[in-house]
Amino acid sequence: MGKNSIKKSRKDTAAEMFNFIGAWREQAALSSSPHTVEAYKNAMDLYVRFLDQSQHVTTGDFTWKCFSRENIEKWMQWLAQRGNKPQTVNLRLSHLREFLKYMEGRSAAEYGHLYHEAARIKRMKVQHTEVKGVSDAAVEAVMRAVDTSTDAGARDFTLLLLLNETGARLNEAISVRMKDIHTDNKGKVTITVTGKGGYIRTLYLTPVLTRKLKEYIPRFHGESPDTEAYLFFSKIKGKHTKVTARAIQKRVKQLAIAAHKGCEEVPLDLHPHNYRHAYGTRRIRQGKQLAVVQREMGHRCIQSTMTYIDTSSMIEQAQEAAESETVKRIKPIWAGGDSLLAMYQSRFPT
Repeated sequence: MGKNSIKKSRKDTAAEMFNFIGAWREQAALSSSPHTVEAYKNAMDLYVRFLDQSQHVTTGDFTWKCFSRENIEKWMQWLAQRGNKPQTVNLRLSHLREFLKYMEGRSAAEYGHLYHEAARIKRMKVQHTEVKGVSDAAVEAVMRAVDTSTDAGARDFTLLLLLNETGARLNEAISVRMKDIHTDNKGKVTITVTGKGGYIRTLYLTPVLTRKLKEYIPRFHGESPDTEAYLFFSKIKGKHTKVTARAIQKRVKQLAIAAHKGCEEVPLDLHPHNYRHAYGTRRIRQGKQLAVVQREMGHRCIQSTMTYIDTSSMIEQAQEAAESETVKRIKPIWAGGDSLLAMYQSRFPT
């Protein structure tokens, strides 16, 4: 009788823990982006899988001790052995910490030690990959090399300014149609672009870029532009066609060669994407939050944004910022199977 009672108590503990996980995810869905919620889900999925497959934890063994510092450190090694890069492992660690921070918010006396122990875990050392941008001096030198008296030159100048001032991808910029440009009642201009995977975002234009576009559009599109026309186009046999990425890449290399003669900071292998890298690095150095830069650049994963962080201290600050939210609501719902993984998958079907 006593033995059955203990076993039942342990299953109740497992059920309670999954209720907390469910409440955490539900609250995150209300206060976080879909991508963040998905990242939280993936981290917890992998943690339960690790406990089940590597530590052989069953529902009867699933207690708060499973979130010990020792287990979390073993999980990080398990992730690395599965092929996760250190940066990915560190990000998943931050997501697991978010759950433990949530639990501390529920009861610091009961669960606070779990979060504080997890907070002491050292992140894996990341071999930071240098992101190659372009300096302000190089940007100015390239702009001076453009002959804006010609139609092609005026187009190239405006396009490069757009890339530099917004961090847009080249394909996003050359795909902009006139209908994608919007002006509000205060005269502020924005551009809607479609990025990778159909991800739509808004580019907020700087005053200098706004002025340039207001000069460019009447010159190239007249007073009553065709809404379906591409903002940047080429003339082939008298017809307007979408300018190609290859043509712009070739033109940028030509400009780089000319500009390098007067400014050695201009890389001879300059590519339009260097302007995007420069924008990301500039925004991080200006102190913009990582999540803000992520939205501006249209990154689906915050890891992409983190490549613009060029010092270890900035990486630590970014990781801490990613761990800042605490969710505080619980709605108990549970259904499960006999094994830990089966119970989890039943409670949180994919």
